Amino acid sequence: MITKWKIGFKTRGSDLFDLSGLNVWETPDTQYEADPFLIKHNGENFLFYELYDHKKGVIAYSRMSNLTTVAPVICLEEDFHLSYPSIFKHNGEIYMVPEMGASSRIGLYRAVGFPDKWEVVKTIYGKPTTDNDIFFFRGVWYLFTNNYGNDNSLLILKSNDPLGNWEFHYTNEYHHSRGAGHPFIRNGKLTRPTQDGDELYGRGVVLKELQLPFYQEEIVDRIEPDIVPGIVGVHTFNYNEDWVCVDLKYKI
Repeated sequence: MITKWKIGFKTRGSDLFDLSGLNVWETPDTQYEADPFLIKHNGENFLFYELYDHKKGVIAYSRMSNLTTVAPVICLEEDFHLSYPSIFKHNGEIYMVPEMGASSRIGLYRAVGFPDKWEVVKTIYGKPTTDNDIFFFRGVWYLFTNNYGNDNSLLILKSNDPLGNWEFHYTNEYHHSRGAGHPFIRNGKLTRPTQDGDELYGRGVVLKELQLPFYQEEIVDRIEPDIVPGIVGVHTFNYNEDWVCVDLKYKI
């Protein structure tokens, strides 16, 4: 089956998970866009995502104000495949931990000229992983990821500072463990979007609640591939105070 990923987006409403009425970004069939992440900087919203030309993925960005009218701007490219540009702020600076499993490491990048100039400042972990997410929770920085090639192999690292030393926190086999968006607080609990790829890669998103020390998790909701007619999958969900975005898998 030949497929294409597109980005769907909408203004954030009172119901975060009401994904009806999504706008779909139409782009050439020679490329696809997936893994959307949002960040607001100096009052302006930016969307970072994987741009894939069916050979290698790079990280690109668009300003939400002209998402549908201006071509993607490539901001990070390496000799290896990049995707899943998980982005966050720390001490007034902006960082990213893209998926870079083909390089057999997790690299931490810092924006030295936001939004289009980035440099790697640290290797956090020296083994291949997929879809990394760093977030701050109750005084500690955590990194959720998976051992490369096993979407059910959860790996958690922790640190007092993203630029400092990272240490092992926990690992286990959990169904649907691969990241599908930045973790967030919902009803006072940490909620982590993960991928459901049982029937098809990127079929849907599973929302899990976790409590410290993150040794147990509970499925509390799902995002199914029925939010837009004609799609066969969705595998990333992110939002900020202004926008909600997902990626949509179409059969072509």
